[in-house]
Amino acid sequence: MFLITPFDLGTRIDPSMGKPSTINLTFTSSTMATSASIEKGPYLGSDHLPLTIALNTIPARKTGQAPTRIVNEKKWNEWNNSLDSSLVEGDFQNISDPKSAIEIFTNGINKASKLCFKKTQPLPRKCAEPNQP
Repeated sequence: MFLITPFDLGTRIDPSMGKPSTINLTFTSSTMATSASIEKGPYLGSDHLPLTIALNTIPARKTGQAPTRIVNEKKWNEWNNSLDSSLVEGDFQNISDPKSAIEIFTNGINKASKLCFKKTQPLPRKCAEPNQP
């Protein structure tokens, strides 16, 4: 994460002293930070100026469908037992760090799902049709 708000942007004007301060913070990924621009918007009758942020990038559009799991209801008990084993093995109940807890829980779900449920093949991407004259 990168902070792209300049420290001296001055988006809030203190009504009693007239001194500007920067209270708007804009964060973006490192990829977007290099091409982003940020500037103060027009005065709209408030002590707080809006921001105009331009992310000079082209959105990535995916076509096709991501793979999914085919759930077999007869395997739910096996899935639950596998997840439970992973959580016990990772000492899940005694974890105090949220990041570690999420990692162990997610890994347990993925392991149980891989063991018990089939995964579909992703649908191929569709290519745009060329312009016809």
